[in-house]
Amino acid sequence: MIIHRGCSHLDKGDQVWKAGEYTNALAHFRTYVEHHINDAFGWCLLGDLYRDRGDFIAAETAYATAINCPLDSLPAYKQYQAHYRRGLLYQPLA
Repeated sequence: MIIHRGCSHLDKGDQVWKAGEYTNALAHFRTYVEHHINDAFGWCLLGDLYRDRGDFIAAETAYATAINCPLDSLPAYKQYQAHYRRGLLYQPLA
């Protein structure tokens, strides 16, 4: 299982996202997933940022990548999150 504590790009990306620095957050999240391609949580955060910025195609791609990550990249109780977040993309269409 991947442990996320102390992951500078995830932590820094989250901090700058909360400060409204979306471009900087995107760079941190992209760097993280480039180095941790099987980390579903990182892909979910990237998808969340894309969704919040209105780039639904990129968000769909990030969530689909998260769904295809190995199951052990998240604890069992969080393995549904990529599916849930992906579903949020389609909620406004209903």
